[in-house]
Amino acid sequence: MDSYYRILGINEDVTLNELKSAYRRLVKRYHPDTKQYPEELSDKKLSRNFTAINNAYNEVYEKIAGPKFIDADGRLGFTLKRVKLGLHIFPIIKTVIPYSPAHAAGVKVGDIILAFNDRFTMDMSSKELVPLFVGYAGEAIKMTLKRGDETHDIFCIRDKRAKTIKVKA
Repeated sequence: MDSYYRILGINEDVTLNELKSAYRRLVKRYHPDTKQYPEELSDKKLSRNFTAINNAYNEVYEKIAGPKFIDADGRLGFTLKRVKLGLHIFPIIKTVIPYSPAHAAGVKVGDIILAFNDRFTMDMSSKELVPLFVGYAGEAIKMTLKRGDETHDIFCIRDKRAKTIKVKA
């Protein structure tokens, strides 16, 4: 993981704003479409550097902010983090986007997702969770959430306004 920090030229105690700033600075310098990149870099090496910068950014971003679970064609409007509770790991709602389908359905920060469309999420890796959250705009979904000592079934419809977003697993 420290090689990602080295690639981005940042310390491990970086804030999200500092991470984004370092990333933008590097993109301006190494993006293949810019003419500002150092002349000693060939197109092939430039492409490898740019890919390494993107990979490093995604890994560090996920470590700081948690994985983004926003659909390719329709959004639900929340981000998650995976948290160990007792002997198991569960996805927990980290943020809820105001006026999103999740917000309208009553999803709250701190809710534990026990199941998504009746599929249990306990001990799933990020790679296993991502396909559950990808779907088409207008599609109905069901989440079984634990809030305190109570369990709730939440239903919502994926939003049609979302743009395509790369999901890092």
